Parts: sequence; C-alpha cells; structure tokens
Amino acid sequence: MVKSGDTLSKIAKMFNTSVEELARFNKIQNVNLIVVGQVIKIPKANSAPVNNTLTDNNSISTGNVNVDKFLSIASGEFGYAEKGVNITKYGEWYGMNGEAWCVMFISWCADQAGILGDVVPKAAHAFYMKCGYMDKGNYRTRESGYIPKAGDTIIFSEGLEHVDNVSQEKRNYKHGGIVVAYDPETQTVYTIEGNAGNEVRYRAYNLNHIEIDGYGINGGTTYGQIPSNVSIGYMGTQ
Repeated sequence: MVKSGDTLSKIAKMFNTSVEELARFNKIQNVNLIVVGQVIKIPKANSAPVNNTLTDNNSISTGNVNVDKFLSIASGEFGYAEKGVNITKYGEWYGMNGEAWCVMFISWCADQAGILGDVVPKAAHAFYMKCGYMDKGNYRTRESGYIPKAGDTIIFSEGLEHVDNVSQEKRNYKHGGIVVAYDPETQTVYTIEGNAGNEVRYRAYNLNHIEIDGYGINGGTTYGQIPSNVSIGYMGTQ
C-alpha cells in the first residue's frame, strides 16, 4: 500500500523490478501519479500468470511437514474477508469475535495444522504471541540479523505501550502474520496476514522494515516460494 513519500521508482527499486513493469502489472497509465493508500501489486520474478493461491498445497515445502500444512492452510484462506467489523470465523473460533483478528488468524491456522500450543503459541494479540515464543526461546528480533524462514510467525510493533516481561522494552505490538517466503536477492519478506485491509492478503516488506519487531521460529528450514497477488506491506492499526 502506497505511503506518503512513495514513488513508483522508489517502490520498483525496493523490490528489484522496473517502473515500466510495475506500471504494466498494475495498469497504471501515469507513472508519476500514485496516491497514498493505493495498493501496488509486485510482479513475480518470472512472467508466470497471477494465481489466487501461493501454490498447490502438495508442493509447499518448508523442510518441515507440519509447517508445510500450516502454510497450506493459511494460503487456502487467501481472499477471506470479514463479514462485518472484525466479524470472522477466526474470532468466532477463538471466542473473541468482533476484536482485531490478525493474530487469531495465525492461531486458527496453527490449530487446523495441529501445531497450536506445541509450536505456535495460542494468542489473540501480537504482544502475547511474542511472549509465548520468548518463553520457548524461539523468538528472534529484527535487530538480531535473523533471516526468516517460510512458516515463521512475523510480529510488528510501533511506539510505546506494553512492557515486554523479558527484555523490559516498551513497544506497541499491533499486528502479526505468517512468513511464506524470503527473497535473499532483494531482501524481501513475503507474508500472508489476516485483517490486512479487512481480509486475508499476501504482503511484502523489506527485511529491514522498521516496524518488523521479529519472528517466532516454527521449524521451517527453507526460504519458501514467492506468492502472487502481493501488496506492499503497510502497518496501520489492525
């Protein structure tokens, strides 16, 4: 999603593509005119047609069969939209329908994959999911230099609010998602997220995006496969 100060040239450079390719892929007639809030889709490195899902469920390979299932379930939810303000099947399952649901989406996918609790902490808020990973020793901050793997949980933060009971660092933890791929050439992290514009979407972020707090390690060992239908990541209150 376009933010203040973005240009098509800046976005193209960030994702290792060209202005012309972005304009063609997004049907933009005036390359000098993009507006705040506009969704810019990022083309894949090849010219394969855009699909609605990450990949065929049987071909997802993270190096861990449980994480493969986790990602397959998450990718199968692509395009799911809330039925009212924060009204979703994920909130209904969790018992908190009507509340922000990005982290409940992660918990739901983990439950469907049979890894909730043992691998992915059950939580409805990004702060508590981070704490769950830290309790297991399975959390890595962006500043640590950790390179995410497909199937990891990604946590975003901004500002000062909660007190982290491990590091005593105060931050406002406001969003979470699931890493589906990492491109080492462009240092781009690809995710699937609930409550992303009120639906389940793929997004992409630079590895050093300031609002990436860190990652919960779920056991994947590969970089995964870059999805289609990707929107540029933008962290709002979700």
